[in-house]
Amino acid sequence: LYCRTSHLMQQTLQDSEKEQVVQQLENFTKEFIQQNGAKSVSSYILPVVVHVIHNYEQENISYEQIDNGILRINEDFNGLNDDLSEVIDDFTSIIGVANMEFRLATKDPDGNCTYGVTRTASNFTNLASSNVLSLVNWPDDKYINIYVVRSFDYNMASAASYAYMPGASPYEYGDYMFCRYDYFGDWNTNNDSGPTGNNFSRHNMTKQMGHFFNLLSIWGGADEPASEGNCVLDDNVEDTPPTIGTDGNSVGCPLSQTTCGSLDNVQNFMDYSYCVHMFTQGQADRMEAAANSLVGNRWYLWQPDNLT
Repeated sequence: LYCRTSHLMQQTLQDSEKEQVVQQLENFTKEFIQQNGAKSVSSYILPVVVHVIHNYEQENISYEQIDNGILRINEDFNGLNDDLSEVIDDFTSIIGVANMEFRLATKDPDGNCTYGVTRTASNFTNLASSNVLSLVNWPDDKYINIYVVRSFDYNMASAASYAYMPGASPYEYGDYMFCRYDYFGDWNTNNDSGPTGNNFSRHNMTKQMGHFFNLLSIWGGADEPASEGNCVLDDNVEDTPPTIGTDGNSVGCPLSQTTCGSLDNVQNFMDYSYCVHMFTQGQADRMEAAANSLVGNRWYLWQPDNLT
């Protein structure tokens, strides 16, 4: 299974207005990084709500699994994942830390106490699509909305998860993330096996959160990895080597893979290998730029008034 964010992004860029928004964010990102960030905070606290859409079956995941999924994202974004030590020497010098903390919300939009999880019974959990957005949605300038469902419709049937990059959603509900119930964290899931020990479930939502904060897959904007034409594409991050990407389903963890004239960073969270462990410094800078942009309402999320 794959992430289908690139597929969504290609659809977004067919809309001239959306394309302009994406370009504005790209211009802002370059300027922000050139100015070395002008950091206003040392870390970013970001409220999250997990909407569990279920039909009283396995997709009604437990609070323990939700906590585990959020924990894994936080570990990865802050360089606290224990498998970070497995990064090969060629890339240890460019490991990046995003300094973002994702917390399940403690107040709902009406000011009531919440655990940061909603549960909605609906047949829409099967073959889910944007139809679930009308069931439940919290303001995207106050919360990061994550939807957990049983399966996706035919357009996304091959996906384990996907996310909308900043300002890219065509819907009135703002940007959001979708995840299949059995790929949210690695607590009580059965997806931790593969050619070389698949850690895909453990880091799956890290990749989606990377997309949510304006990271492309490491090979650029193409919909599929391991295509020869990907060498001419760019993920707009200076310190990630050019690559066609890795199809972990077929090759697992090819640490010596060289596809575009230099060693591939197959251990990058934004790849599809079975041994992803790291972001680069350039990727961390890019995500911080997205957090400081109004595009997609990312800036509002971590403001003191919202956190209060």
